[in-house]
Amino acid sequence: MDGVAVTEPYVLLPCDWNLESRVVDPGHFYVIGDNRSVALDQHVFGQVSRGRITGKIIP
Repeated sequence: MDGVAVTEPYVLLPCDWNLESRVVDPGHFYVIGDNRSVALDQHVFGQVSRGRITGKIIP
């Protein structure tokens, strides 16, 4: 995030895919499902505007 690799000690199994770095527009979030064993095309939503997100981040 912001050019720094994110440490994810909670990830138990390696992922079969990776995404290239990208710039997300202001006021948007890049949304990917958390089940990394699922094929990439089945759970990437891409950029989503802040107004469309109704949940919250749980650290």
